[in-house]
Amino acid sequence: MLIARLLCSSVLFAQHVAVAVEVGVAPGEKLPKKVAVDEVPQPVVAALKRQFPSAKIASAQLLSTALDSDEWELTVIDGKEQLEVGVDGISGSYQVNTIKKPIAVADVPKAVRQAIEERHPKAEIKNAWEVQSGLIALAPGKTKPPGYEAMIVTAEHEKCKIDLLPGFRRTAKGEILPDPSKMEIYGESILNDGNK
Repeated sequence: MLIARLLCSSVLFAQHVAVAVEVGVAPGEKLPKKVAVDEVPQPVVAALKRQFPSAKIASAQLLSTALDSDEWELTVIDGKEQLEVGVDGISGSYQVNTIKKPIAVADVPKAVRQAIEERHPKAEIKNAWEVQSGLIALAPGKTKPPGYEAMIVTAEHEKCKIDLLPGFRRTAKGEILPDPSKMEIYGESILNDGNK
């Protein structure tokens, strides 16, 4: 049993090293790393094409790499839309896990605006994205309400990235379901570069 585990670990490590070597990541090199479109590993491209058959990769970044996993962010053009697509690989198997689509500030849902206003009164939304994540856990044909990402400038002139997800509600039967009419901030990063 121990020998089988060691062999399995060795195979997974070899696959990971192969991806790292294929895109030129040296041990200890800082990530994320921009990768030329023609150097994106074929399994990553195949995962993208399963979700978006006609998409063209405009740019690629290797975000993280570990013993048997790696994470990619691809900017793709699908028809007339530009999307940011996250692809995760675990043990050599790759799947799309995040899709970010830019939306006009005027189209930001009321619930998103309210959540930001509660946390940062008088903040200005500069850019926004609709985010579908956790796609690998969804049943075929099912989607969950999107999350959102917003770049804002606070009343104190701080630049922030805000991540929001739908809140939840309990049905009469006791089921807990996502409620997109109530957005909750789950992540926030101050992005100032020292200049306010």
